[in-house]
Formats: sequence, C-alpha cells, structure tokens
Amino acid sequence: MSALYPYSQRLARLLANPPAPGAGRHHWLFRIAAGLIRQGADPEEVERFMIANAKADGWTDRLADIARAVAKIVGGKAAPSPGLWMPGRDEEARAEALKVRPLFDPTPADADAAEILRMLFAPSDLVCVGLAAHRFLTVPRDEALPLAPGAPFVVANPMRAPTGLTQEGKVSPRCLQNACPAALRRYLVIEFDTGDTLEDQIRLLSSLHTRGAPLALAVFSGGKSIHGWFNVSALAPRQKLYLFRRGALLGCDTTLWDLCKLVRMPGGLRDTGARQEVFYWEIEHAA
Repeated sequence: MSALYPYSQRLARLLANPPAPGAGRHHWLFRIAAGLIRQGADPEEVERFMIANAKADGWTDRLADIARAVAKIVGGKAAPSPGLWMPGRDEEARAEALKVRPLFDPTPADADAAEILRMLFAPSDLVCVGLAAHRFLTVPRDEALPLAPGAPFVVANPMRAPTGLTQEGKVSPRCLQNACPAALRRYLVIEFDTGDTLEDQIRLLSSLHTRGAPLALAVFSGGKSIHGWFNVSALAPRQKLYLFRRGALLGCDTTLWDLCKLVRMPGGLRDTGARQEVFYWEIEHAA
C-alpha cells in the first residue's frame, strides 16, 4: 500500500508486510484501518485509500471487508485495544498444532439452538441475541431461547445489564459498558477465518484444548469457518489472555477478544439461510 499519512513505525512495518491469500488478509486489513483511524486519519479517506490499494493489489474479494472494518472501528467496536498486544501468526507453531489429533469431525451433532443456549447460560443470565449484524437485544435467557433458532449471532458471555452507553454516548443493548466484566468471562471464542480447510481448523482448535480450558462447543459459521468455544471459567484473567495469545500465534481472529463481540449463534440461522450447525458439543465442559 502506498503511504498517505504519517504513521507509527509499527504501522509502517505492518503496511510493508501484507499477508498472502489465505494467511489472514481480513485481520490485516482491519488492523491497518484501525491504526490509521486511531492516529487521526479521516475514516472516509481511510476507506477510499484502502479500497484503491486493495484494487491495485488484486484484492477485490476483500473490498466489502474494508467497508465493514471501517464501520466497526468508527462504531466503537474495534478490538483488541491499542494497548493490548497480540502476537502475529507463527508458521512453526501452526505446523505443530496441525499435527494434533482432532477432537471431532466436521459433521453436524444432534443439538438445537435453544438446547445449547440453555446449557451455556443460567436462567438468571442476560443474553445478547443478534437478530442481524446491526440489530440485537439483551434479554433474560428464557426470553432468548425462542429467538435462538432463527438468529445468526449471540454474545458469548452474559451481559451485566440490558443496556449500556457506547463510546459515543448512545444507549445500546450491546456495548462494552454492559458487557460481561473481563474477570467473569466464561467463554473464549476462537475462530480461524484464514482460508484453512475445516479439517485444519479442527486440528488448530483441538490443539488449544486443555483440562483447564476445555473446548465445549464448535459451531460452523454456515460459510467457511468454525467458532470454537473454550470454557475458561476456571482460569485467572492472565491465563485467559495467554490462551487467546496462543490462538493468535496460530492465526485466529483477534477481534474476538472483545467482550461484546457478536459470534455465530450455535444452531442459529445465517442470513443466507444456511444453518450454523454444531460440530462438537460437550455438555460437561459448559460453564
């Protein structure tokens, strides 16, 4: 990408090393946009700049990703925060992880959305259900159950209040202010949306499974990736971050560290009409 703005050395290094196809271009574009905007660049100019350079490099399949990334950042949903360091993808670590015996196969398990939601959340929990990318509500668990089969998204951890204030001061049913406190996080969701085959994604997720942080659930996005839900309720905050950084070494989407991030509803319905099948489900590993 050509230079339009003065930016930090860290961002300059990132710009100088774009990933190959299938090696995390979506995440790389998100980090570039976030870095430019955080340094004061106008969001619309950032979007034009990135789209022009993506076209020049032949990345036409990622133009919609750029627009979505800029909208998320401007909307206060960018994560991780600038002060939270995440390691880059490590090919040697990935090669070792891909040798691990898979815990499951990419075939649908016998479970429906309401059943799984009932296991993941307690009756007293508030659940944020995403009815669409920009349409969501936070309700008690039992009110969320009938919505789950037709919903594409959910926040993976209980919310602390029905609404909160966004960074722009707007009332919202989904924002960091009403999200689960970091110390009380029950689940970490890890996804490898990097072009890996489903079989390789399963091996990567299986390599992160431990007795202290077991893989409780694996959800097919209905597209090309798998969301792995790890039960981290027994871990200290620093151990949760360590696990997620291990995922980052393997190339996971680090924006999922965000406590109010929407992830695929287990057993829910994607906007394309595809069912988000559950590939793996261990009830005893739920929090």
